Amino acid sequence: MFMQVKNGKKNQKGIIFSLDLVFATILFVFLLGILYQGFAYSLHQYNINKSNIELTSYIDLIENKIALNENFSCELVNEDGNFIKYIAYCIDLTKFNKSKLGLPENIAVSISGITFESDLVVKGAEKKLKIIAHSGPVKKANYYDCVMGLASCDLEEKEIIIGAGYK
Repeated sequence: MFMQVKNGKKNQKGIIFSLDLVFATILFVFLLGILYQGFAYSLHQYNINKSNIELTSYIDLIENKIALNENFSCELVNEDGNFIKYIAYCIDLTKFNKSKLGLPENIAVSISGITFESDLVVKGAEKKLKIIAHSGPVKKANYYDCVMGLASCDLEEKEIIIGAGYK
């Protein structure tokens, strides 16, 4: 920096002005960085919340399909083996298959508590659900024994954890 000489005295206003400009620029860049970091963090949180809402809706869809899907619900049959109706929240383990849930390819599903092909362990949303797991059709007499709470009931209530995440 050049100092101006006026009446034999040094003028240092130029140096002070230059240092003020440097400090102001540094402060501006620092504050701009803080604002950018705050914006990036809020955008990241927004994307996480959006993903969790989407995964939770897939879990609700899976729960509805487990509760009421004729493809793998237990069949209630009379003593002659004739079909009466499907039992809600009862999964016939001989018919259950994850591909029948109709989910997109980029969604991974984990259902712990029942065994079937290729259980996936995924990170994402989870939900607990109580179901009846059974193999084959359920006899009407056995079903009513279970409804009445009799010891002759052979239907097993299980708690499963439905998880969903992205592949």
